Amino acid sequence: MDCGAGEEVAAIYLLIAGKELLLPLPLTLLLLLDYLGRYRLPLSATQIAAGFRMSAFHKGHGKNSGILSHRKISRSGVKEYVKRIRMAIEIALRQEELTFDPRKIIVSVPTVSNEVRYRVNARVEWEHTDDMPYEV
Repeated sequence: MDCGAGEEVAAIYLLIAGKELLLPLPLTLLLLLDYLGRYRLPLSATQIAAGFRMSAFHKGHGKNSGILSHRKISRSGVKEYVKRIRMAIEIALRQEELTFDPRKIIVSVPTVSNEVRYRVNARVEWEHTDDMPYEV
Protein backbone atom coordinates (compact mmCIF):
# COMPACT_ATOMS: atom_id res chain seq x y z
CA MET A 1 0.00 0.00 0.00
CA ASP A 2 1.34 3.45 -0.87
CA CYS A 3 1.92 5.99 1.85
CA GLY A 4 0.07 9.23 1.42
CA ALA A 5 0.98 12.82 2.14
CA GLY A 6 0.37 13.55 5.80
CA GLU A 7 1.42 10.11 7.00
CA GLU A 8 4.78 9.78 8.69
CA VAL A 9 7.83 7.57 8.89
CA ALA A 10 7.95 6.59 12.55
CA ALA A 11 10.73 4.00 12.46
CA ILE A 12 12.84 1.88 10.16
CA TYR A 13 13.72 -1.69 11.00
CA LEU A 14 16.36 -3.85 9.38
CA LEU A 15 15.44 -7.53 9.19
CA ILE A 16 18.61 -9.58 9.08
CA ALA A 17 19.57 -13.06 10.27
CA GLY A 18 16.05 -13.54 11.62
CA LYS A 19 16.34 -10.45 13.83
CA GLU A 20 14.43 -7.19 13.67
CA LEU A 21 16.78 -4.29 14.34
CA LEU A 22 15.47 -0.79 15.01
CA LEU A 23 17.78 1.70 13.32
CA PRO A 24 18.67 4.63 15.61
CA LEU A 25 17.99 7.39 13.09
CA PRO A 26 16.85 10.99 13.54
CA LEU A 27 13.96 12.20 11.42
CA THR A 28 15.97 13.58 8.50
CA LEU A 29 17.82 10.28 8.07
CA LEU A 30 14.57 8.29 8.44
CA LEU A 31 13.12 10.33 5.60
CA LEU A 32 16.20 10.00 3.40
CA LEU A 33 16.34 6.23 3.87
CA ASP A 34 12.59 6.03 3.16
CA TYR A 35 13.12 8.04 -0.02
CA LEU A 36 15.99 5.80 -1.17
CA GLY A 37 13.93 2.71 -0.39
CA ARG A 38 11.22 3.84 -2.81
CA TYR A 39 13.59 3.63 -5.81
CA ARG A 40 15.32 0.57 -7.22
CA LEU A 41 17.69 2.50 -9.46
CA PRO A 42 20.80 4.19 -8.08
CA LEU A 43 20.29 7.95 -7.63
CA SER A 44 22.85 10.76 -7.61
CA ALA A 45 22.94 13.32 -4.83
CA THR A 46 21.39 15.85 -7.22
CA GLN A 47 18.56 13.46 -8.10
CA ILE A 48 17.95 12.66 -4.43
CA ALA A 49 17.83 16.31 -3.34
CA ALA A 50 15.56 17.36 -6.23
CA GLY A 51 13.28 14.34 -5.96
CA PHE A 52 12.98 14.68 -2.20
CA ARG A 53 11.89 18.32 -2.59
CA MET A 54 9.23 17.30 -5.14
CA SER A 55 7.90 14.21 -3.34
CA ALA A 56 4.31 14.80 -2.15
CA PHE A 57 4.84 12.36 0.70
CA HIS A 58 8.03 14.01 1.95
CA LYS A 59 6.69 17.58 1.51
CA GLY A 60 3.60 16.75 3.60
CA HIS A 61 5.32 14.41 6.03
CA GLY A 62 3.46 14.23 9.32
CA LYS A 63 0.93 16.97 8.62
CA ASN A 64 -1.91 14.74 9.88
CA SER A 65 -0.42 15.10 13.38
CA GLY A 66 -0.92 18.85 13.19
CA ILE A 67 2.82 19.47 13.16
CA LEU A 68 4.58 19.75 9.82
CA SER A 69 8.04 18.27 9.95
CA HIS A 70 9.71 19.74 6.88
CA ARG A 71 13.21 18.56 6.30
CA LYS A 72 15.48 19.76 3.55
CA ILE A 73 18.13 17.58 2.03
CA SER A 74 20.81 19.31 0.01
CA ARG A 75 22.88 17.75 -2.72
CA SER A 76 26.03 18.43 -0.72
CA GLY A 77 24.58 16.81 2.42
CA VAL A 78 23.62 13.49 0.84
CA LYS A 79 27.11 11.93 1.14
CA GLU A 80 27.29 12.77 4.86
CA TYR A 81 23.74 11.54 5.47
CA VAL A 82 24.49 8.22 3.75
CA LYS A 83 27.58 7.88 5.97
CA ARG A 84 25.43 8.47 9.08
CA ILE A 85 22.80 5.95 7.95
CA ARG A 86 25.56 3.37 7.53
CA MET A 87 26.81 4.21 11.04
CA ALA A 88 23.32 3.62 12.46
CA ILE A 89 23.12 0.27 10.66
CA GLU A 90 26.53 -0.66 12.05
CA ILE A 91 25.43 0.26 15.60
CA ALA A 92 22.28 -1.85 15.31
CA LEU A 93 24.25 -4.80 13.93
CA ARG A 94 26.92 -4.54 16.63
CA GLN A 95 24.28 -4.53 19.39
CA GLU A 96 23.04 -7.87 18.10
CA GLU A 97 26.60 -9.13 17.58
CA LEU A 98 26.05 -9.50 13.84
CA THR A 99 28.85 -8.98 11.36
CA PHE A 100 27.56 -7.53 8.15
CA ASP A 101 28.91 -4.65 6.09
CA PRO A 102 26.48 -1.65 6.07
CA ARG A 103 27.96 -0.66 2.68
CA LYS A 104 26.27 -3.75 1.25
CA ILE A 105 22.89 -2.41 2.40
CA ILE A 106 23.30 1.22 1.31
CA VAL A 107 25.35 0.81 -1.84
CA SER A 108 27.49 3.47 -3.51
CA VAL A 109 27.52 2.96 -7.25
CA PRO A 110 30.40 4.68 -9.08
CA THR A 111 29.96 6.14 -12.54
CA VAL A 112 32.52 6.84 -15.26
CA SER A 113 32.80 10.41 -13.94
CA ASN A 114 33.29 11.50 -10.34
CA GLU A 115 29.55 11.17 -9.61
CA VAL A 116 28.44 8.52 -7.13
CA ARG A 117 24.92 7.13 -7.01
CA TYR A 118 23.24 5.54 -4.02
CA ARG A 119 20.67 2.79 -3.66
CA VAL A 120 19.22 0.47 -1.05
CA ASN A 121 20.29 -3.11 -1.69
CA ALA A 122 17.42 -4.79 0.15
CA ARG A 123 13.78 -5.68 -0.22
CA VAL A 124 11.82 -2.78 1.22
CA GLU A 125 8.36 -3.06 2.76
CA TRP A 126 6.16 -0.41 4.31
CA GLU A 127 3.90 -1.23 7.20
CA HIS A 128 0.99 0.99 8.09
CA THR A 129 -0.04 1.02 11.71
CA ASP A 130 -2.69 2.71 13.79
CA ASP A 131 -0.34 2.92 16.77
CA MET A 132 0.21 6.59 17.48
CA PRO A 133 2.76 7.73 20.06
CA TYR A 134 0.84 10.95 20.64
CA GLU A 135 -2.74 11.87 21.38
CA VAL A 136 -4.76 13.61 18.72
